[in-house]
Order: sequence, then C-alpha cells, then structure tokens
Amino acid sequence: GMRLAAKIYDPVYFNHRDYDCDPFRYLDLLYNQETAAYRHLHARGLGAWIPQYYGSYEMDIEHPGIGTRQVRLILMEYIEGVSLELRDPADFDVITQKRVMELIVKAESQFYAVDLRYEDLCMRNVIVHGLVGFDPNCQPRITFIDFSNAIISRTDSRKKGWTKACFLLPGVYISPILRWYRGYIPKKHDFTQWCVWNWNHWLCETFADDFEHITPEMVKWVPDD
Repeated sequence: GMRLAAKIYDPVYFNHRDYDCDPFRYLDLLYNQETAAYRHLHARGLGAWIPQYYGSYEMDIEHPGIGTRQVRLILMEYIEGVSLELRDPADFDVITQKRVMELIVKAESQFYAVDLRYEDLCMRNVIVHGLVGFDPNCQPRITFIDFSNAIISRTDSRKKGWTKACFLLPGVYISPILRWYRGYIPKKHDFTQWCVWNWNHWLCETFADDFEHITPEMVKWVPDD
C-alpha cells in the first residue's frame, strides 16, 4: 500500500533551550508555514519537486492524571532516497555533480517565481534518487523536504531597503544568474563541496537563455558581497 510520513509538531519534544522563544507559539508558526508552503506549491504546479501532501491534522494526547494536550501533524508522501548530505560528491563525476546542482538551482528559482522563499535550502533537505557513481549518463532526480521555515512572500524585513514588496517584483521569475551569482543563496555555505568548478561561469552557461529576459530592475538582486 501507500507509504506515508507524519511530521509531528510536539512542543514537549522541542529543544526550546536552544531558542529564546515560547515553544508552543514557535511550533505553531512552523506548522502553519509548512502547511501553507505545501498547499501553495502544489496549487501552482510545482508538486514534482516536493512530497505529495495529504493534509494537516490535530490529535489529543492523554497524560494520565494530568489531562490532554493537543498536538498538530501533517501527512505527506514517504520519499525513497538519500539525503544529499549523506552522499560524497567524490563518488560521482563532475557531469553528475553539475546535474544535481542544476536541479537544485532550477527548483529554488521556480519556488521563488511563485513568491515562496525556501529558507531551509541545504543538503540535508535535498533527497536524491537515481545517482549512479561515475556514470555520466545517469539522470538524478531530487525532492525537497522541510518547509517549516518557508515564507510565502518576497518581503524580507531583515534586509534594509527591501521592505516594500512591490519593489521585489512579486510573481516574476528572477534568473538564478542574478540570485545565485557568487552564491547569494546558501550555495557557498552548504553546497561548496558539490561545486568544484567555476561556479559563476557554469551558472551563466547553464542558464544562458535567461540573459535576454533580465531587466534593470532585476539586476538589483546581484549581491553586494
């Protein structure tokens, strides 16, 4: 039969000592952000990049002699595969490494095109399928998981000068040539070992068709560092 995975948001098992926050309110925020992200992406035809979503639920957990507490969960498709974090890029040829990174960049750019910021983009949240060591003909596939920190908005209050959403071109595809150039998205922090080639040259070559669609307004996305 169908295999499902349940993600449970239980404050009792949340390591709140590492966070200066109310664990109940914080997990409620993560739960709402993740359910909203799955609905948002599936509704916009991007379900091929993420697990199938089967809804959000609440259940009561009883504590004998104390009472009950309400816990929230979401049900999603169980994804076969291995986290990219557990794969050694040295086991694969450069052609395969580039294919994996192209999929990651392409998917993240499509998420952003529908105004979803995937804040937890990192190797542990990329599930890879079909990787074959030193086979330049292999066609890997990837699935993204963990959208609890995803935000459906381009507005980022943490960045000065970018607080007005209308300036961020909502709903417009922004080429990764701009947004990933020099590693603006976490590439340089988390995907470095998968990028042993000249990153910017590869980026411009892989997404060369985007050049004619880049406007002066989009160029504002080129990072300053």
